[in-house]
Amino acid sequence: MTRWLLNVARPVLAPLSISILMRTVALVCGVALLVVAAGGIATALDGGAIAPVLWTLVAIALVKAFARYLEQYAGHYVAFKALALLRVMMFARLEPQAPAAVEGRRTGDLLSRATRDVDRVEVFFAHTIGPALTAVLVPAGVGAWLALAVSPAAAGVAAAGWLLMLCVASLGARASVAASAGLRERRGALAQHVTDTIQGVSEVVAFSAEERRLAGLDAIGREAAALQATRARWASTRRGLTQTLVVATPMLALAAALPLGWETAVVAAAAVLGATPAVVAVEEFAAELDQAYAAAGRLREVMDAAPATPEPLVPAAAPRGELDVALTDVVFSYPAVDAGDGRDAPARPALDGVTMTIPAGTTTALVGVSGAGKSTIGALIARFHDPGEGSVTLGGVDARDLADADLRRLVSVVPQRPYLFAGSIRDNLLLARPEATDGELLAACADAALTDTLARMPQGLDTPVGEHGTQLSGGERQRVAIARALLRDAPVLVLDEITSQLDAATEAGLGEAMRTVRRGRAVAVIAHRLTSIVDADQIVVVDAGRIVERGTHRELLAADGAYARLWARQAAAEDAAGARR
Repeated sequence: MTRWLLNVARPVLAPLSISILMRTVALVCGVALLVVAAGGIATALDGGAIAPVLWTLVAIALVKAFARYLEQYAGHYVAFKALALLRVMMFARLEPQAPAAVEGRRTGDLLSRATRDVDRVEVFFAHTIGPALTAVLVPAGVGAWLALAVSPAAAGVAAAGWLLMLCVASLGARASVAASAGLRERRGALAQHVTDTIQGVSEVVAFSAEERRLAGLDAIGREAAALQATRARWASTRRGLTQTLVVATPMLALAAALPLGWETAVVAAAAVLGATPAVVAVEEFAAELDQAYAAAGRLREVMDAAPATPEPLVPAAAPRGELDVALTDVVFSYPAVDAGDGRDAPARPALDGVTMTIPAGTTTALVGVSGAGKSTIGALIARFHDPGEGSVTLGGVDARDLADADLRRLVSVVPQRPYLFAGSIRDNLLLARPEATDGELLAACADAALTDTLARMPQGLDTPVGEHGTQLSGGERQRVAIARALLRDAPVLVLDEITSQLDAATEAGLGEAMRTVRRGRAVAVIAHRLTSIVDADQIVVVDAGRIVERGTHRELLAADGAYARLWARQAAAEDAAGARR
């Protein structure tokens, strides 16, 4: 883990050498202050001049203060720059995994990794590397000086005491690391629980689940507290033993040097006392280092994961103009995902041997019961996933051979549950084309049957949508998402249940507008409401991951097969609903 973290921070490691050098200077100055002061007292008691000693102490103190400032400045510069690199790297590594890999992760836990875990790693960069090196360099230098110039016996006692302090710093290391890893995981679970509760507060209140959610929160809190208690027990044990050695080592060094005279003994004790903080720092950062490593492990788990849809090393040239879309012998299963209890849910088969073509300038509707595989086909066209077998081609080019930027330019998607970012309608539209003019925004809104809605909003395009678009109705959110996709002006358009939240009148208006928009594009419409796709050029019926029928609305009704049964079932349901009204 140390090597991985250093590799992450490699671009900013140069200033770290300055921090280590200045820390060494500051610690040596600390030793010098005590030694000079002790020698000065001995000189004064023997009737010597004290003024030179005082000026020497002032000079050493100034050097120490300046070195300490540079150490802190350079060390924290490296730490915060390294954290910035970690955050940028995490996003850069996570982006190629999205949306396939992200869909299988718990968002609260992922947010905890990107924020709290990154912050926790700061301990390693700011308070570990320098102290670890100086814990060896400074005592070794002071010990050598003691042995050669003051008292070999005192040097031996000091070396033994310092080695014991280093041994104490490793007490309970394995238990502490395990507890820290569990604690980071429990905090991620806590963040997920809180996120779920806040986002689902309406359901929590509606089903009187407040006490159950609080009980779940308490359970996670108790688990985290038990793990924290384990860390605290070992940390307090180490701290107590270390402080005992901090007091005992200089006293024993003093006793060892007494045969050489009290002046020598005082100087030896002062040197040992001055060098001890360099060793004690190991215990101090060890108490937090296990959490830093646990946090880094959680970050690395995300950052080192292979992209679900890797970009080709040498991308193919992007096709131009109108494009046909073709799926050939496609087999696909959703990968195993985190079930939220520490285990992975098993892989789920979705498509088996699907072959179909959507010619440019035509609309193909995908219909079938829930879970049949319709949305999966749309996701494969947009390359949110790659097929396990077979291929998906755009304009004759395999989607896996295209650069991500080219692929996103060629395919626009309107998901069944579109996400709107907090901000205005304009902000959400500009996500598709940041350089779009107001005229182009309004034209896209017109194509999405949103013009009348905007006219009723006093702020028009600048109307706030709220978090997750909660200030808009479901139908309005859907139409903003449609306008956003149309603004992209891609030759391939995937529309997933875009009329599911629209009333009949709005659906009719949108349908008329969409007939104009579809011209020249290869359009895949995933539909549950069959009345919305009767004019499609081709209707493909999907059942249990296989294509069981295809044809026009009239042809499929005449065939009296799966589509006809779906049509009859929906017609009967609508008649029953009308009778109840």
